[in-house]
Amino acid sequence: MNGSAGNKKYFLPLFLATAFSSTTFAQSTEPPPQAFYDWARASLHPVTSNINAPSTADLAPLGEMIGSARIVAFGESLHSASEPLAFRNRVIQYLVEELGFTAVILESGLVESRTLNDYVAFGIGNFDDAIADGISHGFDQFRMNHELVRWLRAHNAALPEDAPKVQIFGMDVSGSPGNLGARRKPDSALAFALNYLDEVDLENAREFHNRMDSYLPALASTNDYGVLSSSRRDALSAAIEDLISLLERRQLDYVETSSEYDQAWAERAAVSARQVDSWFRQMPPNWVLADGLAWTSEAQIIRDRVMADNLDWVLSFLPENARVFVFAAAPHIAAQKYDMPSWMDIPEDRLYTSIPFGAYARSRHGNDYVNILNILYEGEIYFCQATNPTPLDIGNPEEFWGEHAFANLGIDEYVLDLRIAPPGASEWVDQVKDHRNFKVSTRGAFDTLYYVKTIQSDCMTN
Repeated sequence: MNGSAGNKKYFLPLFLATAFSSTTFAQSTEPPPQAFYDWARASLHPVTSNINAPSTADLAPLGEMIGSARIVAFGESLHSASEPLAFRNRVIQYLVEELGFTAVILESGLVESRTLNDYVAFGIGNFDDAIADGISHGFDQFRMNHELVRWLRAHNAALPEDAPKVQIFGMDVSGSPGNLGARRKPDSALAFALNYLDEVDLENAREFHNRMDSYLPALASTNDYGVLSSSRRDALSAAIEDLISLLERRQLDYVETSSEYDQAWAERAAVSARQVDSWFRQMPPNWVLADGLAWTSEAQIIRDRVMADNLDWVLSFLPENARVFVFAAAPHIAAQKYDMPSWMDIPEDRLYTSIPFGAYARSRHGNDYVNILNILYEGEIYFCQATNPTPLDIGNPEEFWGEHAFANLGIDEYVLDLRIAPPGASEWVDQVKDHRNFKVSTRGAFDTLYYVKTIQSDCMTN
């Protein structure tokens, strides 16, 4: 077993055992034909992840691949790798400065990102609080996330006062449920909505505090939620629905008291509380950790659907025809169902069928959604969210992985448009094959790819 397989336990918690089925394409473990190598070597475009590169000329071919797409998604192969994050930052700068993109959307809690967006777009608050409170899942520990926020704030500060600002949002379930190392907890969305109600409608706020405050500790802890009885869970769900209804029907009154911006965020926070509640309700009554995690398969289904719904809320929040860049783990942005790779020994009760965020995005937005798969070959990362971060050798791809073929092209960093593969090469990129994190038809799930040979850790804690 190589280093990657041996360390699989460190990567799976980031996706809560994502496992999908794909039956559209033939499956193969055969090496690619020479026609694939001939086409790929002639069609790839070398790029660099060097954030200090003097020019963006190397990104122009990627810009042509993106074309007029409104939504561009980039999926990193593994969290914590510096080079994909640095390349992402270069791409964002290029898209903002040269292609008019006006929003960045991260695999991070939606409600938390209000703090981040206020700082980046409007200069409200300070950098340290924006990072600590605005980025979830422990991703505030990545150096390149710090650099991205600094660049976006500097870019906006240099714009004329009345010019549209580049905004930044999360799209994930708020409070990182299931991620025990997260700074903001799953009670964040409900607390946000209740705090807003305190400011605009004290009478109704008292009623909802009486109904809901006792649940906040349970929402803040997966273990505490597990002991809630079915009737208590039902009461919480009903109270959240009533809160959403209040914020909807009193929208104009609350806008007069606060602002359209504040009311929109508060209403979405209540919807986000429903999303958190839906995630938790997949947990069996009286659950404890020793009972196992089979229920998280249903929670993961909810999570990807939440991302898709929150993306559409962000788009509705932005000017018409705004162009956005989405960043998440590669499994989330895939445009079709997929399986876990063969080398992962996943317990049978953790396997399930689901639909990733990217499949919803493709279904809803068609060719306006273009995605970029990150593939990497070797290196060492740290598991940032661990109490005592440990270096992890990710291991080299097995010969039957798709990564192995892309590494054989002999270029350290490049982008490649999978959609233009001709007959002879297209058959192989269409086939279902193992990759580092999933088994999928490479071209069925992704439009383009960014390959980088060697990675190092981006964690600030190592």
